[in-house]
Amino acid sequence: MEMKTVKVTVRQQESLYHFVGINSEGHTIDMDDWAGYETGNGSGATPMELIIMGLAGCTGIDIADILHKQKQQVDVFEMDVVGKKPAGASPSIYRSVHLECRFEGDVSEKKVRRAIDLSLGKYCSIAELLKQSGAEISYSFSVNGEFFEGQTF
Repeated sequence: MEMKTVKVTVRQQESLYHFVGINSEGHTIDMDDWAGYETGNGSGATPMELIIMGLAGCTGIDIADILHKQKQQVDVFEMDVVGKKPAGASPSIYRSVHLECRFEGDVSEKKVRRAIDLSLGKYCSIAELLKQSGAEISYSFSVNGEFFEGQTF
């Protein structure tokens, strides 16, 4: 199997816990540990927040692509992601992650459900990584304000 190489650079900034990640194309993202500051304010997302943001981005790209190929007219697509992990433990990995997806437009509930199932069950690498670490991934979604339950992976 041919392997793809992925390289990023992570550089500490002036604050103790503030780092910036830079990909090979020069795109950056700020990372910080807001809990490490007396003010409780950091300058970026925590690494664990980035994992569930990555899950939303990975599955979002899959879903958008699948729905586009199915000629669905998506006007709005957004997600809230909630991860749960043990408090006060180190390391502390996610035990469960729930995605709540919202769609607006001329979109079929059946096609949305199928797109989410394909992404979380087959295509999304971050979903697979989380599942292999023992996390349970679930979802729910709405289409034009009508709510639907999804399945758990």
